[in-house]
Amino acid sequence: MATYNLTDDQRADALIYSLTILTNSVRRAVIQLEALMQEPASPEREQKIAKTLYALDRINETAMHRGLGKSLRGLTEEKQRVEAQIAQQGQDSPT
Repeated sequence: MATYNLTDDQRADALIYSLTILTNSVRRAVIQLEALMQEPASPEREQKIAKTLYALDRINETAMHRGLGKSLRGLTEEKQRVEAQIAQQGQDSPT
């Protein structure tokens, strides 16, 4: 959705819509992950966790792309930046 041609009210509605989908998806993913963490470790559980995380990542990318207007290149750069920050935090943590 090209939000640059929208009125302020339409843009606000589009952002609220994207945020609503994102927050509902986060809530559902957390509930699913909490339930999965109660199950014994198994390849099936790991697959379900991976599917949940993948779906959440896709919803987040959709919100960033459609809601915030980030380009696909911008999404890739943002993902790389966050991954680098997490890697750095892992190195900074005492072992």
